[in-house]
Amino acid sequence: MRADARRAAGAVLTGLALLLATEAAGAQGTFRSGAHAGRAYHLYVPAALVAEPTDPPPLAVALHGCGQTPEDFAAGTRLNTVAERRRLLVLYPTQGMRSNPTRCWNWFEPASRERGEVAEILGLVQHVGGRHRFDRDRVVVVGFSAGGFMDPQ
Repeated sequence: MRADARRAAGAVLTGLALLLATEAAGAQGTFRSGAHAGRAYHLYVPAALVAEPTDPPPLAVALHGCGQTPEDFAAGTRLNTVAERRRLLVLYPTQGMRSNPTRCWNWFEPASRERGEVAEILGLVQHVGGRHRFDRDRVVVVGFSAGGFMDPQ
């Protein structure tokens, strides 16, 4: 990853950490499960977006770390609580044990927007976009451990 991209990612993660530190517990939306092209995922939809849809919300793609599940990542980061307050959808792709025995994202394998796990994650974003409206100009990807190393270049 280029140095400027790393700085930008660091700033986003720092901002996210500050948001998480100030948010109260109590996410109350829906945590839906699904799959697309063999890749499982969970989607968190805040209660406010279910009750009264508004303008298309932002989308956060949250990539768990090694040894984690989407549920672990959601609980550890409290990202669903942030989603409630900020009215954003959160997509949690799942890395299964068949793809990596320790559930690490295979960031070290050559990948691109056309093939590999990066392409699968982008496919999930498109799939979710066909079912839930979100602002395609406001999509952010956050990750921990191997999830933080995923790079579409």
